[in-house]
Amino acid sequence: MPVCRNCGTEHEIGATFCGNCGSKIEYVENTQSVPESGKKMNTSVLVAMIVSIAAVIIVAVLVFGESLGIGIGGGSTDKPDDDIIPIDDEGIAVDEEKENVIPEPPVPDKKAEIDMNRISSIIASDKKGARISVCVIDLETGATYETNNAHSKMSASALVNVPVLYTISRCLANNYNTWDTGVIFRYMYGGRGSIKQNQSGNVFTLSYLVSQMLKYSDNNVTNSFMDHYTRDYIDEVCAHYGYNSVDLQRYLGESSASRDNYISASDAAHMLAEMYRGEAGHGITGQYLRSNFIINDNNRWKGIGSGIPSNVTFLNHNGVTSSIYNEAGIIATGNAEYVLVVLCNGGTMESSANTVGAISSYVYGVLNQ
Repeated sequence: MPVCRNCGTEHEIGATFCGNCGSKIEYVENTQSVPESGKKMNTSVLVAMIVSIAAVIIVAVLVFGESLGIGIGGGSTDKPDDDIIPIDDEGIAVDEEKENVIPEPPVPDKKAEIDMNRISSIIASDKKGARISVCVIDLETGATYETNNAHSKMSASALVNVPVLYTISRCLANNYNTWDTGVIFRYMYGGRGSIKQNQSGNVFTLSYLVSQMLKYSDNNVTNSFMDHYTRDYIDEVCAHYGYNSVDLQRYLGESSASRDNYISASDAAHMLAEMYRGEAGHGITGQYLRSNFIINDNNRWKGIGSGIPSNVTFLNHNGVTSSIYNEAGIIATGNAEYVLVVLCNGGTMESSANTVGAISSYVYGVLNQ
């Protein structure tokens, strides 16, 4: 179909001039046979085809990557199966449940315990066959170790000073006395002590006389306290707090075949432990004992003292006769703190002291492990 070259109007074949613009029509091949709207349609189709192909490629990649366990980000998107055990960097299986659990604290080593059969064998080896009772109180754990006869009454000798001291401690705590309370000193019998016979009848402070009783085991001071408080009252106070073995029947130094003063190893040890620990109801505490519960005599290092090093804290009191060796000690080291009371009746002083030393050495070795 002829087209006007001037305005592009189509005409019927045979037309000479353009009916639109009047220009002469020349017959040439129509190269614009495809209208503009046709070009747009072809472009849209091409774009749709490209999008479709791209979508197909993306889907293929996703499907193929899923089969390999690879995510778009390059890493695995799968979670490990429940039955797969994770492995650490060194190839060792990791217990995931325990990984974040705080481990239990270590259990401290159990402190060694005293073998009472061993102590019984030491007692059995006493050369003079003394009747011996033993009580050990571990002040750190509260454990008590005793021979079978530790609660039996035995002759107290000068260890009668332990229940006397216990009574004074209770009276101080209850404000019945003060350290300045006056006590009449009476000289009755010769023996250890620094207060002279010509001072009999003088009044001394409670503080001074207690110190003399403990440091020198002055029998006359103890007897003066028996007068001041009475023996019955001392027995009553001790019994009130459960110490029923205390039975004071005579003065120290008094000769009597029918009367004696009694205490048990267990009661003596527990009275000292109460005061040393500073338990409620006591006017005498560990601080006081550390300064005053120290006997100044030649026997200090024979019994308990012979079984321990000389550089540890060693507090003690003893009662010694030809057939008795009684001793109460408080020992404090860097590893242990304990009370040891041994009553030896019916042997000899030297033999019993050796036995007490052997017991002390064994106890020290066990509790200081």
